[in-house]
Amino acid sequence: MEQITEQTKEQTKEQTTQQTTEQTKEQTTQQTTEQTKEQTKEQTTQQTKEQTKEQTTQQTTEQTKEQTTQQTTEQTTQQTKEQTTLQTTEQTTLQTTEQTTLQTTEQTIVQTTVQQTTVLLNIYAACQELLDCL
Repeated sequence: MEQITEQTKEQTKEQTTQQTTEQTKEQTTQQTTEQTKEQTKEQTTQQTKEQTKEQTTQQTTEQTKEQTTQQTTEQTTQQTKEQTTLQTTEQTTLQTTEQTTLQTTEQTIVQTTVQQTTVLLNIYAACQELLDCL
């Protein structure tokens, strides 16, 4: 009877130890799995945040570069148009002034020539009258 009791105690002890060991293994495995899941989730979230931040920064930088290039191009185009317009206006003004001066000079020459011719004709007529009198 003592042997049976002793055997029963031993078996109970072994079963308890075995069960405890199994439970501990399962709990440890479960905890490790849960921790790993949580860490993976946190790492993924952190990486996603970092990547999003970097992408946003990169996009902002690219957009700023493109806008600056676009603005510079538009300003250059506008300045070129304004300069061209100004040069054209100045050239037109200069040409108009030169043409006016040339026309005025030609008119003066024509008027002077006409006046001189008239004077010469008058002198000739006067001389003709004198000759007729003689």
